[in-house]
Amino acid sequence: MPDVTIADLLATGSAARTDQIETDDGTNSRRRTVAQVLGLATIADVAGLQGALDGKAAIGASAAAPIVSASPTATYQATGLTGGTVIKLALGGNTTISAPTVTGLAANSVYGVRYELTATGADRTPSFSGFVLGGGVNPARTIASGGLLFVDTEIHTDGSGAVALHRLVGVYDPAGEPDATINPAADFLAFSDADDAGRPKRVRGDALRDMPGRPFTVRIDIPAPTARTDRILLENVSIGTIIAAIAYTDTGSVTANVQIADKTGAADWTATNAASITGLSAIAVTTTPARSTASGANTMAKTGTTDRILQVVMTSPSGTPGNLTLELECLS
Repeated sequence: MPDVTIADLLATGSAARTDQIETDDGTNSRRRTVAQVLGLATIADVAGLQGALDGKAAIGASAAAPIVSASPTATYQATGLTGGTVIKLALGGNTTISAPTVTGLAANSVYGVRYELTATGADRTPSFSGFVLGGGVNPARTIASGGLLFVDTEIHTDGSGAVALHRLVGVYDPAGEPDATINPAADFLAFSDADDAGRPKRVRGDALRDMPGRPFTVRIDIPAPTARTDRILLENVSIGTIIAAIAYTDTGSVTANVQIADKTGAADWTATNAASITGLSAIAVTTTPARSTASGANTMAKTGTTDRILQVVMTSPSGTPGNLTLELECLS
């Protein structure tokens, strides 16, 4: 017999409903039709199976979500959602979108609800109420007139099928997102915390930029080094710790003492309270590059007036050096 289809089972005169096969339960043998073996003895049974399959996609595919459309001007709330839904809103004003009401959702489940927002008549700035923001998500956007914004949300249900959480998980601007620039003081970056079981978290851009422990090198060239003090950095915003220095001259030699100092005032960069970095306080600099390691008093501040200035005290020049080069190895 060829493969049996739902249509075969529904057709009264089909082989699936009339032809018999032999079954054996280990004690008795009997003959049954294919429909009986499948537990679909009646047309009603088959119709029930067909109904259960209606609206379901083939295995490996996704069924199309129902679409709801509206044109709100001030407030909007979808009502009676029964599952994943696409909500298309033509915004005629700065609309507040509230979390939807639902009915008949399964227990312990997650349903996706996408809002497709179009600004009509003018620029529109929608807002959202009743949603918990996912890590790194900021839905505060102004949509240009005629523009489109996608907002993805999730409905989480508890063991009874009641809504436990409305979560706003993503925002995408098809026109502006690819060219968007990061504002370190306001924008957040999402990441997964490996030390917290992969829990999603967010960090503001400037915090990531200033995250301690990032290595980098600062090169300083001091022309015609003589017995004097040169401030080589007046307002530190990046260096956390100086870990080493590679120093060399083009000709001759000089002794270099690298120091960290305070500013005198918020807008007064006169160095005060200078303190030598341990390990970098008496570097004998020659034309052969040499690396000296800092071992103490080597931390700089990135805000305020304390420990913001970096300076070099040069002594004992010999052979008329034309340039002193310092390559400072730092951690942010």
